[in-house]
Amino acid sequence: MAELSAAYQFLRRLENRLQMVGDAQVHRLPTDEPTRARIAHAMGVADWAAMLGKLNAHRERVGRHFKSVAFSGGEDRDGGAIKVDLGRFWDSQAETAALRRGAVQGRHCASR
Repeated sequence: MAELSAAYQFLRRLENRLQMVGDAQVHRLPTDEPTRARIAHAMGVADWAAMLGKLNAHRERVGRHFKSVAFSGGEDRDGGAIKVDLGRFWDSQAETAALRRGAVQGRHCASR
């Protein structure tokens, strides 16, 4: 859960920085070097390559967690495939509640 929480925080910070630079609701990485340098600096890394390295590492970890949940081939108590209803996470309140639950669980796990 700590990996997902860290990825979420990083991605939200990146999104915020992208929107601050463009003063718009943008979600695309910049293509021009001056903007890339500004974003890297705002993210606290040395350069664009370092920023992309961090971004790609978070993407890989999130992808690994997603695959383990969505494609695990696990079974429920009735012997059928586990179904995960991800549609509810499109609602930001449900997402926020799940993240809070995860953060609380993470704190309990860390204190053991």
